[in-house]
Amino acid sequence: MALSVVAAAAYAFISGHLPELWQQLAVFLCVVIVLFWGSFYTTLRVELLSDGISRRVWFFHLFLRWSLLQRVELSEFDSNGIQHCSLLFVFPQKKIEISSRLFSPDDVQRLRDDLRLCNLLPEV
Repeated sequence: MALSVVAAAAYAFISGHLPELWQQLAVFLCVVIVLFWGSFYTTLRVELLSDGISRRVWFFHLFLRWSLLQRVELSEFDSNGIQHCSLLFVFPQKKIEISSRLFSPDDVQRLRDDLRLCNLLPEV
C-alpha cells in the first residue's frame, strides 16, 4: 500500500499534475507519513522464545521474561463471518498483543492451543 502511494505521488510529480508548491509539499508530507506507517509493520517482529517474548520494531528491541508474566487474556469473536483471535500477554510494565489482525489466524490459534496445553489459558 505504501509503495502504491509513492508510485502515485511520483506519477503526479512527473506528469505535472502538481503545479503549486503547497500541493507538492502536501504530497511529499503524505509520502513521508505513509512510509513511516508502512515501515512500522514491515519491521514488526514478535518471537516467542523459551525464556520470554521478544518484540522488535525499527531499531527498538523489547524482551520480557516469562517469569514476569502476570496473565494471558484471550479474545475471540466473529466479524462478518471471519473469526478473529487475540492474545494479550500482560507483564507488570508492558502488554504485548498477538492478534489475527496482524498475524496469520492459523498461527495465532495454534499459539492459543499451545498456551492451553501449558495451562496459561483455561480450556473451553
